[in-house]
Amino acid sequence: MLLPSVQKRPADFKDWLTDAETTAREFEAVLRRNAKEKTPYSATAGKAYQRAHAACLQCHAKYRDAPQKPRAVLAVAFEGLHHHR
Repeated sequence: MLLPSVQKRPADFKDWLTDAETTAREFEAVLRRNAKEKTPYSATAGKAYQRAHAACLQCHAKYRDAPQKPRAVLAVAFEGLHHHR
């Protein structure tokens, strides 16, 4: 279940977040299996890392690394302060 603050975000953000979570869990599972088998690296681990990394990059390119417009909540709060002067 997504946090309430995430539920309000655009659909692509939520989709990318879900994909990133899934691929990160898959990567963790591969790493744990490799550790158990005493094989620190495998092609499977490399592929799992690439999928997780790609999932994060999509979202970061749009939402983290790009300048964002101020959130509406902040604009409303600022306007409220301005009117109380």
